[in-house]
Amino acid sequence: MDNFPNNKDTDQATDTEQVRPSTELSGPMQENVVRVYDKTTLDAAYYDDKIKTPKTAAELSPDKKSKKGLFIKLGATAASLLVAASAVFVGVSSANNEAPKSEPVAEAPADPFEVPFGEEPVAPVENETTPEEPAGFEVFGLPTVAELEVNAEQTDEEIAQDLISVISQWGMTGANREMMEYQTEGDNGYLGLSEFVAKVGEQVNPVFEEALYGENVSNPEFQEAISQDQKQHAEILAANYQTYGTQNEEPYFQKLNFTRLDGAYPNDDGSTTLFIGVVREDNGDENIVAGSGNGYEMEATLVINKIDGKVKIVQPPTYVAN
Repeated sequence: MDNFPNNKDTDQATDTEQVRPSTELSGPMQENVVRVYDKTTLDAAYYDDKIKTPKTAAELSPDKKSKKGLFIKLGATAASLLVAASAVFVGVSSANNEAPKSEPVAEAPADPFEVPFGEEPVAPVENETTPEEPAGFEVFGLPTVAELEVNAEQTDEEIAQDLISVISQWGMTGANREMMEYQTEGDNGYLGLSEFVAKVGEQVNPVFEEALYGENVSNPEFQEAISQDQKQHAEILAANYQTYGTQNEEPYFQKLNFTRLDGAYPNDDGSTTLFIGVVREDNGDENIVAGSGNGYEMEATLVINKIDGKVKIVQPPTYVAN
């Protein structure tokens, strides 16, 4: 072979390593170590005292023991690495042999703010507000109890005039174009006329009842009078809503006008009885409402008391035609 010396050099070589200068070699042989082997036989080496054998175990060098221990440690480490490598190999092989898994299908999240599988979370938009709940049933032009209550610090005539004005306003509250058009909005469109009128009354009636009667709203003696007030209100609303259109010059309206105070008489319990002249006014001649009773004259009897600076009707009111 080219990397060994000829036989002549081998016969005269020792058991040392010789390195040929790189200048004497070319190509891949440059800087290669050339080993020269000794041809001395085993028997000759023993008799020439070139091989020494230990007589006892103590003659073993510490280096030999440490090499043996090192071999054991390295062997154990190599074995553990081999086991680990085998486990990885088995795991990989097992994974490669499994049937391909289908991609998970994203389901609609139960929480509307949960991020669906596979999508990036989206930062909330600043100033974004949740939609407001639909507003409840509303009566346009509905006053408050405080706005309707009659001031007690007035003359009897002024009190009588204000009371008739509040009673008259009760009948017409909700009788306007806005409420007529409101019948077709949202869920109101599913209501019949009488049902819609009843819903308006549910909002309007309690306000006027409290303003005029106070705590007597729950008094059984007042229930018949209150029922008549509610009925009058419903009839005016229905007539008003049905008289918008080309058949009518004006939608129906009705009001009570104060004409005079016929008398104010104090009672032993501190209350005062008022006899009030009233005339009813409407515009039945401008629409299809018949028998409206325009110009109908009455005398109203109202028993009042002054409570906490406000006037309250403390007995059921009565109306007598003149």
